[in-house]
Amino acid sequence: MKRVFIAGPFRGKTPYDVHRNVIEAESFILPIAQIGACPVCPHTMTQHFDHTMTDDFWLEATSCLLEACDALIATDRWYESDGAMNEVEKMQRMGRRTFFGIDGLSELAKYVKDM
Repeated sequence: MKRVFIAGPFRGKTPYDVHRNVIEAESFILPIAQIGACPVCPHTMTQHFDHTMTDDFWLEATSCLLEACDALIATDRWYESDGAMNEVEKMQRMGRRTFFGIDGLSELAKYVKDM
């Protein structure tokens, strides 16, 4: 089963902003599962631990998850996040597929089906 990393903004100026970012990333989980891939969503795994560890720790932890994935899909606002931009760049450097936004789900479905 292909593992698909969901990249997008996490941090926000307020707890509401963080919550909104988590919901945006979370909206990709079920569609990814429905096309037969395993969604990897660090947002939902760490949403209640903001400011509990250093940013460097969380960035390294999500990087480990990213390296274990076959593809990445970026949320519609991925470009607003330095972290998400770095994740997209890293995935592309590793030669792995990247997809963008809700519209990228149909392209991702073709990729998963062909593999």
